[in-house]
Amino acid sequence: MLETKRKRGWYWKVHGQEYQRASIKNIKRFIGWNFLLDLIEECNNTLYRLDQVELLRQRDKGLIAALFLTGGRIKEVVQLRKANFDFETGKHLGVVVVKGMKLVKRFEKIGEWMEFTEVLPTNVMKRLYKWDEKEHMYYRRRWRTEPLDVARDDFPIWLDDRLFPFFKEWFDSVEDYLFPAGKIRKKSKLPHLSTVRCYQIVRGLGGRLGTHLYDHWFRAQRASQLVKERKYNAEKLLRFFGWEKYETGLKYARLGWEDLV
Repeated sequence: MLETKRKRGWYWKVHGQEYQRASIKNIKRFIGWNFLLDLIEECNNTLYRLDQVELLRQRDKGLIAALFLTGGRIKEVVQLRKANFDFETGKHLGVVVVKGMKLVKRFEKIGEWMEFTEVLPTNVMKRLYKWDEKEHMYYRRRWRTEPLDVARDDFPIWLDDRLFPFFKEWFDSVEDYLFPAGKIRKKSKLPHLSTVRCYQIVRGLGGRLGTHLYDHWFRAQRASQLVKERKYNAEKLLRFFGWEKYETGLKYARLGWEDLV
């Protein structure tokens, strides 16, 4: 079931009049390398300025490859630097070791407060509210949080993965940040490409191929591929992605009956 979000923030910048968010439950098992390679090929059809077209199409291929190979969220992938990739330690095993990749969804609770409203919401938030007899209003508990500066454990990406050549070609062309800020946006305060721009790139490619793409789509596909082709179990998935709950690995790694034969 698709859910419409209000027009605000980067959702509005990326999606226009409405934002449709697909549930992770709708993601099928590993879609296969052919589709991923079609996605890479579709980068050649993205329109850019003639003086930058080849460079930016190469960057887009590198972005798609990095999202899949690392299984990272877009906010995590855009912060990657060349120093995060160790080509020597795992060379004898045919892998590159990714070190110190940031995790952006770890928060620490530093306080709480109560939110009151006279009108009970009619959306999915409705279940979070309770009735306060004294105030004659609905309320729910809210938390103040701050992000934790944590990173994933070291994990490998394989040299023989079919998207690795596109990643490596782009990797060799940059100096520090894997996806540096575009030269056209002089006012950008970030040293790397913005998450808004990354979402625009991914959405555009997916739209042209008739598939709703977002970073968790790549995470789920990578998890399913690791189970299907690398024979990862739940414990290995937890270590690879930096997940804390066993159920998360089961949710992402979807197997069909054919995979059990």
